[in-house]
Order: sequence, then structure tokens, then C-alpha cells
Amino acid sequence: MKKNEMMKRISAVLLAVALAVGQCVIAYGEETAAPEDSVSQEAVTEKIVTEEATVEEPEANEPVVNEPEAGEPEVSEPVQEEPGAGGAEADEPSTGLPTGEVSEPEIMQENEPAGEDVPAQISFARINEGGSPIPVGAKVNLKEEFGLDSDCKGVKYTITSGKSLAEISGSTLIAKKAGDVDVKVTYKYDGEKSENETSFTIYTVGFRKKTVTLNEKGEYDATQNLKGDTVEGSPTWSSSAQTVATVDPSTGKVNVLAGGTTMISAEYSYGEKTKICKFKLYVKLPGLKVSEKKIKFGGTFSTKIINLEKGTQVSWYLENGETRAAFIDQEKGKIKITGLATDDSPVLLHAKAGSEELTCRVTTTEPYLGGLPKNYDEEGMVVVKRKNTKQFSVKGIAKGTPVTWSSSDEETVSVTSKGLVKAKQYGGATVTANVEGYGELSVYIEVPDPADRE
Repeated sequence: MKKNEMMKRISAVLLAVALAVGQCVIAYGEETAAPEDSVSQEAVTEKIVTEEATVEEPEANEPVVNEPEAGEPEVSEPVQEEPGAGGAEADEPSTGLPTGEVSEPEIMQENEPAGEDVPAQISFARINEGGSPIPVGAKVNLKEEFGLDSDCKGVKYTITSGKSLAEISGSTLIAKKAGDVDVKVTYKYDGEKSENETSFTIYTVGFRKKTVTLNEKGEYDATQNLKGDTVEGSPTWSSSAQTVATVDPSTGKVNVLAGGTTMISAEYSYGEKTKICKFKLYVKLPGLKVSEKKIKFGGTFSTKIINLEKGTQVSWYLENGETRAAFIDQEKGKIKITGLATDDSPVLLHAKAGSEELTCRVTTTEPYLGGLPKNYDEEGMVVVKRKNTKQFSVKGIAKGTPVTWSSSDEETVSVTSKGLVKAKQYGGATVTANVEGYGELSVYIEVPDPADRE
């Protein structure tokens, strides 16, 4: 037993010496062979250890190689090892290429910048609406027209053609006369010079004659009265007296219906702005001096017939079944409006003068309560403190139109015949104004109790 223990200790010492010698050989690249008696002793030791201790130890002459020996080339193909084996190099994944080389996908990823590092696309000068027609007197913001980037420096605008037709003040083009104008912009961006150019067609808005007189019914082309350098066909046309003449909104073709006067308007638009020019169309035929009129509810109205030959019989009448108006003087055509007449449903006053049939459209304003606070639409009531007063009225009605005031609770809120409200005690009541011929207008009055707030 003692002999076996002695042999084990000797084997352990020899094994330690063999390992130390092997490491020295690897470190310094020396190829020194172990002595024969040492090798044989290692074999004996390995056998004893294997049989008695069942512990495996690497042989002294076969050490694990982690790095290539000095003087030898690097291995071109890597050895497949488990992660963590083979020292520090095991922390990085194998690329399958010799050391120092990078695979093609990795090169592409290195050359392609990350998304947040890509500089924004620079927006240089651009034309928004080059050559768009503008009227005389129009002012155009050239910075918006060219759409220059805010980083553009040293911006300068120049009229290159048509200098007598417009002028530039700062970054604003002012149209002065009709014609074509070319404008150039120069600027610097990041130290580099650049330029761009656009053009404008300037036209005159207006009519040659302020009054046009016609002696017969029929068609009339209002574009004939436009100034020669006005762009035709682009405005929106309208007539102020539809009973005298109507006009096609897109073509300017006028249809003369009766004697009288009307204003023919042409409205031009450029950008978000508009420009309107007008002329008076006078039809020298028997007609009404006023053919369209809006009056206050409950008011009176009358008009005259013009271009009427002496001795011509005239008769006035209302539409059959009309209950919103009544004659005060039928021979003179004077009427009183007793009901609401809207633009869609006017009161039509007719006159027969000889062989001519003339018509006037009469409309009214709509009655509404005055004295309401600004927040009434949101609150739906008016607050009046106890013992305080509040004056109300009815607006949009003619003087003398009958109005009757009342309260749903006179003990809480009283109202006079003139619409003066008084808050008597805490609570609330509805005050009503009854307009003759129209109907009721109501408002709720609240008298707050301070105790309720607590």
C-alpha cells in the first residue's frame, strides 16, 4: 500500500515537470524532445492514474494549441469550436474568411449611412404658378411665388423684361400696366450661386364706359365693354337687378328684360384675392326706378315708373293670394309689408304700363332680439341679479311695428311694454316679444340665488 502511494506521488511530480517543459517549448518555438525515460515514465503514470483514480489528463507531448507557432503562416480555414473554447477569440463569430478580411454584406452595411444621419433633401427655388394672370394693381409675394428655401441667402429679384409694367419693392411685385413681365431671382445656398425665372401676364380690370344705355329688350354682350387689355371670359358676372336684366355668370351674356337700371359686375380672382369692376346698364324703356329692394320688417315701400309717355295708363297689383303685403295707396303703388319676405320668397309688386309688364322684388330683414349677451348662444339664458333690470328690444323691424311683451312669471321677472325686464325674486321666467305679422321671440331670464352657490 505504501509502495502504491509512493508511485502515485512520483507520477504526479513527473507529470507536472512534463507539462512545464511542454509549455516552454510552445512559448519559445523550440522543438525539444522529452527524454526516453521520461516518456516511458509518463506512460506508466498515465496507466496507474487511469486505473486507480479514473482521472484523464492530457499527454505531455500533445498540448492544446491556441495560437500558431512563430514562423508559421496563419490557418486559412478556421476550426469549428464551441463558443468559449480556444481563448479570447471565441467571443467573436467566425466569418469564414482569413483574419483582416470582411464579408461583402458587412462592407455594404459599413458604406450605407444610418437613416437618421442622411441629410434632408434640399429644396431650392421652384415655380409655383409661373405665368399666372394678375390684374393691374395686384401685389405678388415673390418669395412665395418662387418657393425659396429658408436657407437661401442673398436673395435678389430683378425684372428682366417689361420693366415699365411693374416694379419690385423688397420681395413684392406690384403690377402697374397690362403686358408680360419676366422676373429673375438669384440667391446663394451653402455658398453656391443659383437662379431661376418666371413670368406674369398683367391685365387691366375695368370697363371702357361707366354707363351703357339700351333702347330695347334682348341680348347684350357685356364683354364688349371690357377694356382691350382685360382678360376676357375669366371673371364671374352678376346683375344687381334681376328684373331688369340677367347675366350668364361665366360668359357675360346679358338678357335685357325690362326698362330700368342695373349694375353689371365682373369679379376677377387671383390667388386668394378678388377684384371687382362694375358698370351701370340703363335700359331706356318704361320701367321701375327701383326694381329690387330690401326693407325692414313691417315697413312700407313704393317706387316710380321711368320713361313713361304722358297719358299711359298704369295699374299696380300684387301676386294673387299674397298676404304678406297690403296697399296703402294702390294708384301710386305704395305697399306695407306685414310678413317676412326672404330672398327665396320675395313679395312681388307688379305694374302694368301700357303694354309693358313691370315687376319689383321686395324682401325684408328678419326680426331678432336685441340686448342678448355674447355668450347667449352657449348659455341659452340671460342672468339678471335680484332687484336689477335689463333692457331688451326687437331689431330688424320698422318703426311703429306692433310688439307685445309678456313674462311667464310676473312675480319673479316682470317686463314693461317697452321691453324693460326687472328681476324681483330668485328663480327664473321666460320673457316673450310677440311681433305682429311675424311671431314670438323669447328669452329665459335667470335670477340666481347666492345660497345655491354654497
